[in-house]
Amino acid sequence: MYKRIKDYKNYLRKLEAYASKHPKLYNFNVYMLAAFGVTFVLGFFILFLGLIGALIFLSTKSHHLNVGVIKLIIFLGIPLVIIIKSSFVKMGEPYGVEIKREEAPMLFDMIDEIRDQLKTPKISKILIDYTYNASVSQIPRLGLLGFNKNYLVIGLPFLLCMSKDRLKSIIAHEMGHISKRHGFITTQIYILRNTWNNIVYFLEQENHVSSFVFRFFLDKFLPFFNSYSFILMRKHEYEADKLAAEVVGEKITGETFIYGSLYYRLYNDHFNNFSKIAKTERKPPQNPISSLSESFKNELSNQEIFEIINHQLKEEITYEDVHPSFKDRLDALNYKIDRDFKPVFNRSSLDLLGKDAKAICKRIDEYWLSFNKDYWNSLYKSAKVSEKQIATLESKENLTEDNMIDQGFHFLNLGDKEKAMECFEKVLKDNPDNHEVNFEYGLLLLSKEKDEGVKYLKKAAELKYQCKLEALSHIYSYYKSKNDEENADYYYDKYTEFSNIYQQSEVERSQWQNTKLLQHDLSLKEIDMYVDHLKNYEDIEKAYLVKGSVKHFPDYPCYYLAIELKCGLMNKINQDYETCQDRCNQILAEFAHLKEIVKTYDLFYFPLNYTPGGGKIKKIANSLLYQNKHAKTTKKVKR
Repeated sequence: MYKRIKDYKNYLRKLEAYASKHPKLYNFNVYMLAAFGVTFVLGFFILFLGLIGALIFLSTKSHHLNVGVIKLIIFLGIPLVIIIKSSFVKMGEPYGVEIKREEAPMLFDMIDEIRDQLKTPKISKILIDYTYNASVSQIPRLGLLGFNKNYLVIGLPFLLCMSKDRLKSIIAHEMGHISKRHGFITTQIYILRNTWNNIVYFLEQENHVSSFVFRFFLDKFLPFFNSYSFILMRKHEYEADKLAAEVVGEKITGETFIYGSLYYRLYNDHFNNFSKIAKTERKPPQNPISSLSESFKNELSNQEIFEIINHQLKEEITYEDVHPSFKDRLDALNYKIDRDFKPVFNRSSLDLLGKDAKAICKRIDEYWLSFNKDYWNSLYKSAKVSEKQIATLESKENLTEDNMIDQGFHFLNLGDKEKAMECFEKVLKDNPDNHEVNFEYGLLLLSKEKDEGVKYLKKAAELKYQCKLEALSHIYSYYKSKNDEENADYYYDKYTEFSNIYQQSEVERSQWQNTKLLQHDLSLKEIDMYVDHLKNYEDIEKAYLVKGSVKHFPDYPCYYLAIELKCGLMNKINQDYETCQDRCNQILAEFAHLKEIVKTYDLFYFPLNYTPGGGKIKKIANSLLYQNKHAKTTKKVKR
């Protein structure tokens, strides 16, 4: 819709001003846009249904139903099935541990009190999870038809750090969304977007001609609809804040935002410390979340409090997140931060869980461990490997460039950024064109808030286009964190522009059937490498290698390696297709390690058996890479 993010932001600002001046009319516009999108899809559904009905009627009347008519009916029926299938978007239940009234009667009483004040519908389930967040979800049982179940999710960290009044403010904000039917509207918008995206995706998978019409609709209409619905959802946040203020007052609601930011620092410190502990301790602590109660007791200095609040106040409104900025939310509540503000930390919310508080906390700890135990183990094992490798490398007298790069990454894995930087600096001194080291060194500089890191990331992107997208993303995030809107917008535009080109390149390279194929130009050394590996498999009959002629990034060529497996007579008539295909996939998976030494081109490999268009590869001059005249027939595998 807009090529530059600056133009898009200006457009959203205009919409925001219009929505503020004419709220009811703006809401009506959003609903009409949604209705138009539904009508568009419904119109095509009726059109295809009518054409099928007409064909059946004419065939019945003429008493003649030939193969061509049947094929046409099937062709027209595909979009109908896809539209029906896509219209019932399944939304999973939110994660968390469900608690019952008998477990936490005081918490349920607080929620009932808020319900009475805000006139909200019944909450179907109350869940507690381990995130520093609270949310409300309305999950429709019947897709676009609604019939919702209401879920309230409260993060245990809030219960461990907030006072009862502040927790009440948080819950009132979330329930305010249900009171004003925000959750229903947001859910319907989500379902509509997914329905339209699913229709296009499935039609494109089928290569159906109607996919072009739906793609045009999606590309033109969806950005327009997203812009309008984005402003509507931001309005919902202001309305929910206002409702929370009606329940607990503007002062407490405003203070809740401040305390939320302060405690978030302690919450982050807690889990950053976990990342360090995981590299030295084999087993995670048994109370990973409930131990936050101790971390929340750590006192922040006056300087830290000032820095956190000041940073939050400086953050400008973003158009990537529907939540308003910290300052705008406080201004809307008419809450002014006193210069002599001194926080009074009150952590009484856990009392709302009553006598079962410890048992509930234990369940949340176990819940966290069930999701993170394997990850913890992987961090520990990885750290031990790095320690061993560093010891081995340090015992060597002369390190090669690859040795120093490995050493740098192992130090990085152990969290020793200074030593990692020393290794990377030595590499760049002798080889300033190493894209991998430029990238990592640039990230390390940005983590120290040094603008020089941008230079290294840009150089890495120039040296290898595959890392350009990630490099631009990091540069954008860096300037965004510094509230440098001009540079952030510039690199956001660069990221968006390159992302489109990169996606086109990925599609172009992966779809070899639609790519012009040429004779390969790999060296004899590389050819021998592939042939030596292919010789390990007696059931490989032939292997072909060709080069793809690509429009995007031609300086980084791509090659296609196709393996033909000797499947035997029964397989030739499709009696054992799965066995033959599984064997091809197994061979190709074992071939994957060869890609690690391929650094100057893309290598795609696939089984040629039963692959349409295989004859195209065989016609290319010198495409036959390997032939095994003594290949054994693949035997049928018992299942």
